[in-house]
Amino acid sequence: MINLPHFNTSKSYVLILSIFALLSVAMLCSACQAISLEVTPTPTSPPPTPALTIAEQQPVIWNAWVSGPHGSEYNLGKGPNTYCARCHSPANWDPSATIDSPPNCVSCKFPHEDSPRFAEGNPLIPETEWIGTDCATCHLVENGVVAPGISWLNSVTGYNETVVSSTALCEKCHQDTIDLRHKVILDGTTHPGYTCTDCHNPHTTYASCGSSDCHSDISSIMTTYSPLHIGVSENQICLECHPKGMNLHDMQIAQESVDDCLGCHQALTLPPENPEIATDGHTIYHKEIHCVACHDAAGLAAKPIDDQDQWMAFRTTIIESLGRPNEAPYTSHDLQRQIDCKRCHFADNPWEISEIVTRTQP
Repeated sequence: MINLPHFNTSKSYVLILSIFALLSVAMLCSACQAISLEVTPTPTSPPPTPALTIAEQQPVIWNAWVSGPHGSEYNLGKGPNTYCARCHSPANWDPSATIDSPPNCVSCKFPHEDSPRFAEGNPLIPETEWIGTDCATCHLVENGVVAPGISWLNSVTGYNETVVSSTALCEKCHQDTIDLRHKVILDGTTHPGYTCTDCHNPHTTYASCGSSDCHSDISSIMTTYSPLHIGVSENQICLECHPKGMNLHDMQIAQESVDDCLGCHQALTLPPENPEIATDGHTIYHKEIHCVACHDAAGLAAKPIDDQDQWMAFRTTIIESLGRPNEAPYTSHDLQRQIDCKRCHFADNPWEISEIVTRTQP
């Protein structure tokens, strides 16, 4: 008879259960790991596409605006303060800003000083906060796109106001105040019914008498012939006005007197392509003279711009708060067809040009 070892039944049962529990936990962990490897991760959303700027969406308009005076950069001499910002940067304007007493009337920099002056009533706006006269000043801008219509952004209310014309929009800034004179006076006879953008590019503000297909033939006439000599057919007629003409070329061109004026200057006598505007003033001799220097009807002085050949009309303004006159070239909008040559051709003029005793032109 074989004697078997004695087992404690209860203890054996507990041991078996413990082993089974450990094996179950191990199997469960392995299964969880397998399941976790098979789970597809939640996809992440791609970063939002950055909105295109106005320069990217409407580059032609943007480049034109940047090249004009309204797109100029931050300039200490142009009054980047909370008073001048009313027009120079409406979004930075403080309606309560006031001009102080001299010498610090407004915060700005004078050319002869190294640093700007600071006024308490209208502090200087930092360049990082300066907005300027941007697209939103004159247009409704939505999602970085400039709407084609014009409107005026009221800085006080924050809403765009409807304007009836480009002139009404421009005059939101171009107006006379107690201290400054910026209003453009457009006469009622020369250009009746014209708006600012009939002559001015709305973004560069460039304009000329030859733009908009108005007087486009003037510039070509002033470089091709002289209506002053039309009808001259004989050399003797030349000498009636130029009695010393035969001796003009003795020094360098000819060694003897020359009496054949038309032999060289025949081109001066050719008839004009457009006789309606063939006047003595529209000649090659006046090609450097701006139209308003002769056609201004506001009595402005005409003279050359310093260090330039260009002649222009000059306007003298007085800044009321300073009481000092300031003379600068000015594009007059008060014009007339009839001119007086004696505006420049007067006796003992400082430019040593010929005197015209009496001459008017239609």
